[in-house]
Amino acid sequence: MDTNATLLRHGAMQASLKKRPADEDVNPDQVKRLKGIWKTDDKPTTLESALDELEFVKAQLASVLDFVNESGKASDLPPSLKPLLIARLGPQSLANSLKKKIRALGERLQDEVDRWKETGTTNNTIATAMIQFIKPIREISEIDHPDALAEAYGLVFIVKDWWYVMDGRRYDEGTDYEDNQMDQLLLGIVEKRKEAGHRWEWAADLEDLDGEAKRLAEYGIEPWYAESRKALRELVDGQILETS
Repeated sequence: MDTNATLLRHGAMQASLKKRPADEDVNPDQVKRLKGIWKTDDKPTTLESALDELEFVKAQLASVLDFVNESGKASDLPPSLKPLLIARLGPQSLANSLKKKIRALGERLQDEVDRWKETGTTNNTIATAMIQFIKPIREISEIDHPDALAEAYGLVFIVKDWWYVMDGRRYDEGTDYEDNQMDQLLLGIVEKRKEAGHRWEWAADLEDLDGEAKRLAEYGIEPWYAESRKALRELVDGQILETS
């Protein structure tokens, strides 16, 4: 027998005995990546240490979400992170962030309207600018949370209060398209709250809208939240019938 061939076969046999079968299924690159994620030293990773790492990551994420909330930037989060924020803090975080944006934009444009002769800014400018908040308000109204509809409802009224300047010298012809979009948004929220069995101060809200509609009509801006006012009036009338 060829001595060299015998030695080669013997060496191959010894190598195969030393190698664990499971090693054939391990990708060295995967092992390196796992070490980079779960290990900070050369100690073997255990289930307990992996869970500790997970709790650490969760705590860090919670801190980041709290910071985002406190800084008023919740509405700027990417869509993939908003559900995490809502699960932790509810839709109020997104609503509060939008309130700050609405107020900041309204105050800036109000200042320009007050100087309308030099800026050329009218209440139409405000109405057109405020239309950007329809989408995020609608998104809040669609969140599966018991407070979502009430938060969205309140936001519509905040936007409404910035919509027109009550001075005839500073209005143009009105913004029918934008006005109707806001009316339809509020109408949808009112109907959803009604279906959900919500009860709130709808008589006061109707009085607010009716009074503003009357004032705006003097400047030729009408109708004003006509469909929403009709829906609220039905709620008020129904409440009167219940108590009579």
